[in-house]
Amino acid sequence: MTHGDIALKRDEDLTLTQRFAVKMARAIMLRRPLIVIDRPALLLADVPYPQVLHDMLDCLQHEYSDHRIIDYIWNQSVYEYRK
Repeated sequence: MTHGDIALKRDEDLTLTQRFAVKMARAIMLRRPLIVIDRPALLLADVPYPQVLHDMLDCLQHEYSDHRIIDYIWNQSVYEYRK
């Protein structure tokens, strides 16, 4: 998964997936021990977000320590494949 082509684009020119990738990159750059992803369905509304989120987190797992996904209880089963 690459998003290098978005470096020079403005926010309004990005897709929702690209905006999410930028937010993840910014969070990783802060080098915090935990990244919290709050209701990813709102951030990734234009794609099948569980798979996109899973792929992105797998691709970036060597770049950050840990993450937590915060969402409504009825969406909990969507994230059971991740800790």
